[in-house]
Amino acid sequence: MTVEQAYCVLGGNYNEVIGHLQSDDAIRSIIEMFLKSSTYGELMSAAESHDLHKLFDEAHSLKGVALNLSLTRLAESAGELTEALRGGKDPGAAKTDELVADVKRDYDKTVMVLGKVQ
Repeated sequence: MTVEQAYCVLGGNYNEVIGHLQSDDAIRSIIEMFLKSSTYGELMSAAESHDLHKLFDEAHSLKGVALNLSLTRLAESAGELTEALRGGKDPGAAKTDELVADVKRDYDKTVMVLGKVQ
């Protein structure tokens, strides 16, 4: 799968990311770093332990990385979680779990698709 095809499947903005990074090789390099990042694992650990401060920090980091890579869907779900927790807010366990599940869904799909990029 090409980088452009992966972005199409993910609902990302290939034109934006290629404008910033200038080549598919550069995008692949950043994708490789993203796939090795511990941010998502830390986010899930924080969700499991109900550490809302850490959950906010990790969701905010994931949103930033997703925005930098123009991975729109993942950026949106991570952004929704970030905003729900901003300022130390506690949206409640059910809402937090729902938002974390949305991030998980989008992250899992993103990793699956990006793992197929050649």
